[in-house]
Amino acid sequence: MKPCDVYSITCSGKREVIEDVTNFTEISETCFLFILVDGMGGLSRGMQAARLIVLEVMSYITSNIENENVEELLRHAMEQANRGIEEESRKYQCKMGGTISILLCKDDTASVAWLGDVRVYHIHDNILDKITNEHILDSEPYIVTRCLNGKALEQEIPVVHLPIHKKDRFVLCSDGFYNTINEKDILKYKNEKLFSRIGENDDNYSVTDIQF
Repeated sequence: MKPCDVYSITCSGKREVIEDVTNFTEISETCFLFILVDGMGGLSRGMQAARLIVLEVMSYITSNIENENVEELLRHAMEQANRGIEEESRKYQCKMGGTISILLCKDDTASVAWLGDVRVYHIHDNILDKITNEHILDSEPYIVTRCLNGKALEQEIPVVHLPIHKKDRFVLCSDGFYNTINEKDILKYKNEKLFSRIGENDDNYSVTDIQF
């Protein structure tokens, strides 16, 4: 199923550097890829890391979409991006990393994979469902426990599948977005009206709103 509307925007908030990167790729008439990466601002080169992760994931998925099942495809794409981060970290002698969510819509199925705290919401029949769960410390929610930082991915990357229906929406958003907005507004508003609901923010914030 093809999206009828896609709205995506990223803002710096009060920060000088934007470290969120979004991507939308139409792989075929029935296959669409959405990526949101939040470069880790506590590490060096957050924007560079986010761009690298997006490019590696996009490259792997578009090159191997016909050769692997979806779960393998998404996990292998993240593994390739993680190897890229490892190489860049060695090159620049610094720590780099990012959190990520991927939404792959193929035919009538949506597949979501993630590491870290970038969320994916699904709206169906006017019901809002958060597909992802954050990989964060309960005692310190600003510390992520899983991400792409060049270190070994010891745990299996979560992948969730769900059917796509006409009039469904998917929303990918960074923590800078969902930490300053009421979840009810995600259900009530869309596109630029949704973005206008965000409050004053010190952090970068990004949202991609997809309507089927």
